[in-house]
Amino acid sequence: MGIKKFEIGELVFEFNADQVYNSWKHSMEGILDEDEEYDEWDGIGCNRQFAPLERIGIDQLRELCIIESQHLHDIEEGNKTIFDLHESEDEAISEGRNEPYMILDIGVRSTVMALLELGAYPFSSCNGACFSEDNPHTESYPVIAMYGENAVLQMIEQTARLSGCGLYGTQDVTGLGGLVLYTNNIRNFSRMTFQLLALLEK
Repeated sequence: MGIKKFEIGELVFEFNADQVYNSWKHSMEGILDEDEEYDEWDGIGCNRQFAPLERIGIDQLRELCIIESQHLHDIEEGNKTIFDLHESEDEAISEGRNEPYMILDIGVRSTVMALLELGAYPFSSCNGACFSEDNPHTESYPVIAMYGENAVLQMIEQTARLSGCGLYGTQDVTGLGGLVLYTNNIRNFSRMTFQLLALLEK
């Protein structure tokens, strides 16, 4: 049974989970030449930025959720700026203390990693430059695009409803479909992440 309709505010999007690919490999069928090796491609959705991402386990995910939530709180309260966080991460990277998820925007990382842990296949994300004075971003609002199996996507749909996030299906010129999670408040992603974590801990 597909997800028939999801409403947030005045926006209504139609979405059918059956139209979403079950895996990155499935999504690339018919796109790659027959003699091409899937291993030669850099990652899910051919988005190089997601190439190194692997599941980190529930304990590390919980820690990431807390850290990112604290970062958002610090920015909101004026205790730190996005530049302060970038600077401290640059220092950590130069000292070899970096984590693979640091390639993701602050504000979406714990959600991306929770979706990955749940069994979805995120292939693109952006925090939409939601922090003042941040550098320009490719999206105008926070988004995470993914593929996934119906059961996983339905859990995502349920937690999105409870967290004030929206969902819509998308299809590009190649015919590839995906599910896009979005919000007008980056804090909603954080709320959703803790709900996904609770599902994972059951």
